[in-house]
Amino acid sequence: MNLTVTGVDRAGSRERLGRLLQYAVGNDCAVMAFNVVDPASMQGVLDAAETAQAPVVVQLSVRSARQWGVEAALACHAEASSGRVWPSVLHLDHCVDREFAERCLRAGWDSVLFDASGLAYETAVRQTAELVELAAEFGGDVEGEFEAIPRVGEAPVGGSGEDVAVGLERVNEFIGRTGVTCFSPALGTAHGAYAHQPVVDHERARAITAATAVPLVLHGGTGLDPAVMARLVDCGVRKINVSTQIKHAYVGAMASAADVADVMEPLEVLGRITAAVREVASGYCRMFGRRG
Repeated sequence: MNLTVTGVDRAGSRERLGRLLQYAVGNDCAVMAFNVVDPASMQGVLDAAETAQAPVVVQLSVRSARQWGVEAALACHAEASSGRVWPSVLHLDHCVDREFAERCLRAGWDSVLFDASGLAYETAVRQTAELVELAAEFGGDVEGEFEAIPRVGEAPVGGSGEDVAVGLERVNEFIGRTGVTCFSPALGTAHGAYAHQPVVDHERARAITAATAVPLVLHGGTGLDPAVMARLVDCGVRKINVSTQIKHAYVGAMASAADVADVMEPLEVLGRITAAVREVASGYCRMFGRRG
């Protein structure tokens, strides 16, 4: 499927993360990205894209990808996404293991986030650039990151021992030297569920966008004030990640089924999980995943 700024041209075949992000640029919106763990949650995310009429990124953590199986997850996404109007990509989230990222790209995954925040800067640049070159051979894309984005409650720690919000000059250099499709900057957000709203650096997002024109990625979308997220989209964020809230919806659906004495059919439980994930994901897609 090939995206235009107003809709979808279904003449193509395999999708690319870069095309979805260009759709977001042209429509002044952001592509929502949701972490899934199994076919039931994947189905919920893909159903949400159809309901909200917006493209979507289906993400797996490295742990989920190893548990599910690289080829099995790829085959499930190919089957579950077949015949749908709104496109999706299969994306590996926060991978620090370059060999595993390469394995996913060679297998046919659409894109990976190579998290190089634990590497020395020059090593991070070199390894990311090499992975970008490999991805291109297999028709894939690479999301870049070299600034550590913490979990809620953890102190931010920058790559190579630096402050997490390193100078714009270095960010611009990293993007230029690696050729990443999109970039995950440190903007003050964190992974997990916020006890209090974080202080978000909108102006840093705006400055990076102005200097590089590369789409930015927001990590830590769960529980973030929608007005803050909308302003970040205005500042150049074109991919928004939500993971924790999907997990909560998943577990909540299981718990609610367990509380009903006559729910003894596993397929009904899976249906409740899919519906719960679809509700959360479609809400975000409606807010940020399409024009207006």
